[in-house]
Amino acid sequence: MGRQTYIAIIREVLSVVFAVLLALGINNYWQERSNKVMGEKSLISIASEIQTNLYELDTSLVELNVELDSLVKSKERIENEESSRVTLGYSHPILTDNAWTTSNITQAVLYIEPEVIMDIADLYTMQEMFEDFGLSYFKLFSSLEFNKKENELTVLKSNIRQVQMSMSLGNQLQEAYRDFFEDHREILDSYQFEWEQSMQD
Repeated sequence: MGRQTYIAIIREVLSVVFAVLLALGINNYWQERSNKVMGEKSLISIASEIQTNLYELDTSLVELNVELDSLVKSKERIENEESSRVTLGYSHPILTDNAWTTSNITQAVLYIEPEVIMDIADLYTMQEMFEDFGLSYFKLFSSLEFNKKENELTVLKSNIRQVQMSMSLGNQLQEAYRDFFEDHREILDSYQFEWEQSMQD
C-alpha cells in the first residue's frame, strides 16, 4: 500500500470526522435555538397569565372594598340596635397558574433567565397563599351558625376580618404583580409581549 493510499485514507477519515462534527454542531445549534424559542414562548404565556390575574385581582379589590364598607355599616347598625339583619359578603378572584404549571411540566422554565424564573416562582407562591386564604374562609363559612341571634355580631366581625385580611394580602400580591412587569419590561418588550392598555405606560 503506497504513500498516496495512506494519504487518501487519512483524508477520507478526516472528511468523515468533519462531517460528523459539522452535523453535531448544526444539531446543537438548532436544539439551542428551539430551546430559546420554547423559553420565550413560555415566558410570554406566563406574563399573559399574570397580566390577566392582575386584572382579575384589581377588579376583586374594588369589590372587596365595597363589601367591607357594607359590612362595617351593618355592624354599626346592629351595635346601635338599629337593625338585627346580617348581610354577609365575600368574593374571591379566580387566579390561574396553568401557564406556570405547563412550563414546569415541559421544562421550558430551564430556558428562561434564572433571575426571571426566581421572581415568577416567588410570585406564584404568593398567589397560592392568597388563594388558600380565600378558600379557607369558604370552608369556615359553611360551619358558621346563623340561626342564633347572639352569633350574628360575632359572625359579622369574622366576615369583616376576613375581608380586611384578603384586601391586605391582595394588595401585596397586586404590588408584586406590578413590580414583576416593571422589573422585566425590557425583556418582555424584546419578546414582543402584548401589553394591555392599562399596562402600556
